Amino acid sequence: MEAFFTLLQFFEEAISAFPELYPSSNKNIRRAVLSKQVSIFYRVHKNRIEILSVLDNRSDLKDWL
Repeated sequence: MEAFFTLLQFFEEAISAFPELYPSSNKNIRRAVLSKQVSIFYRVHKNRIEILSVLDNRSDLKDWL
């Protein structure tokens, strides 16, 4: 569990400095792959970063891509 929180902290620091660091889809949603198991979907909206979902990569992600 501690490793997951470390990944989240790294993610938070990275997108705070570089909000467009991760690639975006045609829906303007960005996907950050935190680990082999977990991805975070977010978007930048009016200078805010909105976390949309934290998903298991083994699930069906087609609606997000």
